[in-house]
Amino acid sequence: MALTNFTVPVGGTNDGPAVMPKMQFRFRVTFSGLGEVGGESANGVGAGAISVSQNVISVTRPGITYDESTLDVYNSRIYMIGKHTWDPITLVVRDDVGGDVVAAVNAQLASQTDHATQQTPRINGDFKFGMNIDMLNGNHGGSDIVSETFGLEGCMLTGVQFGDMAYSASEMVQITMTIRYDNAIHNLQAGTDTFAKASPSTSTSDSTSATGGFGGGLGIEA
Repeated sequence: MALTNFTVPVGGTNDGPAVMPKMQFRFRVTFSGLGEVGGESANGVGAGAISVSQNVISVTRPGITYDESTLDVYNSRIYMIGKHTWDPITLVVRDDVGGDVVAAVNAQLASQTDHATQQTPRINGDFKFGMNIDMLNGNHGGSDIVSETFGLEGCMLTGVQFGDMAYSASEMVQITMTIRYDNAIHNLQAGTDTFAKASPSTSTSDSTSATGGFGGGLGIEA
């Protein structure tokens, strides 16, 4: 029996055998400028940020919500798009026994607010960091392991829970972080920005050329 019998017939060139879905466990999270402690590695990423990447348990992917404005017109209403808000994400990591992860988290918190002197930075660039959420294809090594990437810009920690302790528990200690960011760019393997504007039609009402989405990437190597 052909596998095509198990797919939804939509009529067209896309009809065919079922394809492999993306798996939730094939991912990685990398950072740029997160808690600059422990020096930098050869690729310019802090050693603390690498420790955080290696101890990730789970992460939520970005979501976006648009405000809407109601325009009352004759006999009806129409709706106009307003400003958008990127939804915060949640990152859960293991608290390693060497303390590298918590040191990186503490360094990031200290860059956002110096709790000893009660001072905060005057420039966003002094404390914000970038991060990539990469979906992987199952390969290990090489330059073709990433199938798609969410690049998050202007990130900061807005909530950190350092986990619970209990004599009766056998579970590992986890650190849960809430991350707010200014912008997100969703790139497929071929570099296509999936938030980019579609090519305009031949309509005479608007012939504005297509744009490149929300701007440039983070420059973090895959």
